[in-house]
Amino acid sequence: MARKKQKRKPDAKKTDKTEVQIMSEPRHNMVAYLDPQDKLVEFNEITKFLRESRINEAITHQTPVYKTLIKAFWDSANIIKVDGQEVIRGKVNELAVDVSVEILNTVLQLHDDPDAPYSVPLMCQRGCLLRMKCVDDILGGQINKAWLPLRYKFLLHILIQCLSNRRSGYDMANNDLVGLMVSLVLNKPFSISKYIFANMKENLERTGVGGSKFWMYPRFLQMIMNVQHPNLPKSDNDVLKIDVMLEHSLKIFRGKTAKRYKESTPPRKMFGALANTAYVAPENDKWRHDDSQSDNEEPTLKKMIKDKFGRKKRKIKIFGDSDYESDNGDGDDKGGDGGDVGASGASTPGGDKSKQPVDDDESDSDDIPAEPGYEHYFDDHGVRQVRRLCTDQDVDYVSSDTESECLRKKKADVCRKKKSKKTIAASSAEPTITQPETISEPVLEANFNPQFAFIAEETEALMTSPIATTEPPPVTKTATEPPPIVTTQAEPLHATSSIQQYRSTTYQQSPERRSRMFSEMDQDEKVDFLFTQLQAAASQMNQQSEFMSSTRNTVIKQQLEINALKETVGKQQAEITQLRAENERLKVADAERAAQLQQMRVADNARGIEMNMLKERSAAVQQSAETFAAKHDDMRQWYNERNTTLINGFSTIKDAFEMSRKRVNTLWSERCKAQEVLQKRDHDSEDPGNPNASASSEQP
Repeated sequence: MARKKQKRKPDAKKTDKTEVQIMSEPRHNMVAYLDPQDKLVEFNEITKFLRESRINEAITHQTPVYKTLIKAFWDSANIIKVDGQEVIRGKVNELAVDVSVEILNTVLQLHDDPDAPYSVPLMCQRGCLLRMKCVDDILGGQINKAWLPLRYKFLLHILIQCLSNRRSGYDMANNDLVGLMVSLVLNKPFSISKYIFANMKENLERTGVGGSKFWMYPRFLQMIMNVQHPNLPKSDNDVLKIDVMLEHSLKIFRGKTAKRYKESTPPRKMFGALANTAYVAPENDKWRHDDSQSDNEEPTLKKMIKDKFGRKKRKIKIFGDSDYESDNGDGDDKGGDGGDVGASGASTPGGDKSKQPVDDDESDSDDIPAEPGYEHYFDDHGVRQVRRLCTDQDVDYVSSDTESECLRKKKADVCRKKKSKKTIAASSAEPTITQPETISEPVLEANFNPQFAFIAEETEALMTSPIATTEPPPVTKTATEPPPIVTTQAEPLHATSSIQQYRSTTYQQSPERRSRMFSEMDQDEKVDFLFTQLQAAASQMNQQSEFMSSTRNTVIKQQLEINALKETVGKQQAEITQLRAENERLKVADAERAAQLQQMRVADNARGIEMNMLKERSAAVQQSAETFAAKHDDMRQWYNERNTTLINGFSTIKDAFEMSRKRVNTLWSERCKAQEVLQKRDHDSEDPGNPNASASSEQP
């Protein structure tokens, strides 16, 4: 039953990339993961250094990025000058967003020195790479991070993914980025904000004001917008994807590094600021201090530069006016600037060839003659060359071995083609009739040469065939007549068929001649002949038996080997089946892990968005708290002023009360005195006859 032909699935339609896919890259300006709990021992030193470094905020700050805001900034961005400094200004919702070196330094908390450069000399970069044990071509325009040890590779990986302007090719780092890494390692002054601003300026100048620009540094721009305009409209559906490193990413990074770079066990100690945060950078653009105990890479670096960029001295052979011959052949003669012409002319056949100068650029010597058909000559620069002789002018021209070999092969190809044509023609032609064999006189060759003996079947066929039909007529010979040519008659059909069936290809005589020879023998000769044939047949039977026995043993061994191979193939097939099942299980597990990873990414993004919302709410609460604090200060000041006024008023009232009390006391005293005077007067003028006099004199 014919197998049904499976229908081919239609190819998936290629969809055009969206604007977001073209103008942005999720792995550009991504967020770093620095293993805050130090779970991965291999990264402990470098992650601790990065957590404490001045780029920590720039590489780890996570904030939602909104593509509408980033697109509006880059579509309207241009370079202006404010107070003599360059500023990139873009408009977002009719609001100006400014980016400058100072703003980048403040928002990203880089703590850059305003006077620091944003480049490191190449010699210092190359020397530091050698000190890191980089095995890549450090003299090229870019460095592949794969050829660095694990910790230095991770440092460069963080710089490429988080701070560089690369949108693809995340394995390579240019000289500026390598300079940034070297400045962090050696604690050299380097302005990272100037480096970022220069990349943004280059991105802007690439297409001009009206062209479409790559959305470079979207995370940094969003951080600046959040500071300058925190109330910009934002939507959850407008979030631009920015990848975030995870702990799983570091594990994959560690596995890939182990395959590409064979690091020493235990790993080499880190140097510079990576080992000591108080490290002082070497002076004069050096990558090590003079009193450093480690190996000095400067001679190796100079040799590498000389080998790659140094001009190779071409050794030119110069002819002298006269040949100088040394008596002892010690090879001390001077034949020019490193040339070997003078040396070869001065050396004798018995001289010491090991002491003679040898030209590295040319392996041939003047003493070796040219190949036949070629000659030596010297060009305009005095360099010895080889050229082919012209056959028209050179009568002694002899083709070289290579040319002779080519000619022989051509002739062989022509003969082979002619032979194949003849074979094809002979196979298509009719078969020709062979002439009967003629002999001068019969000779009993079987008695002399055993290779012409008959096999058993041939002998039996000859004995059963009628002899009368095979006997030739009597022939008489004379001395002057040439030997007659006897033509043998045809053998019976049943005899010749059996003989031709078993005849070997090594027989040189025809069956007609052998039949005639046997018929001419007498009875004793026939018996001897047949006995000889029986011995030959017995010998052949023994040989055949031995051959069959050895063949049988070989076949048995081969069969055993085949059975063993079948068992091995069966086992291997079972293992392959198990491996396929295991592969399918691993694929399912990988798919599940990928789904879990995707869920974790979604959850992480949601947590990031929620965290940002909480940050915004916290900022609003903090702002309200600041407002309430200001109002509280105002109220406290008002109450203090009121209390001061009240205190002053009470003091005045108290003073007035004291004055009034003193005055009342004075008046009371005066009144009392006045009453005493009145009482005394009334006592002196008391009238006994007046009953109201005593009552009027009493005090109230």
